Amino acid sequence: VFHDEWERRAFAIAVSLANQGRFPWAAFQRRLIDAVAFAERDNPRRPTRGYYESWLAALEQVLADRRLLDEAMEEARPK
Repeated sequence: VFHDEWERRAFAIAVSLANQGRFPWAAFQRRLIDAVAFAERDNPRRPTRGYYESWLAALEQVLADRRLLDEAMEEARPK
């Protein structure tokens, strides 16, 4: 269940890019596990960010790992 539109979009972007072969899904999963663990490091019952905020952080990191973040930013700029 998505609470906000951006959550749905972040989910769709991650799935779409993985399906296009832009990054392996396992790489995203590892980054998501790391992002959730980071958010829960001080108190697992009160994470510092929500699940989809961790999802977005993981997506940004996997895109940066693959040097796709700069490419995506370039494509998003107005022409």
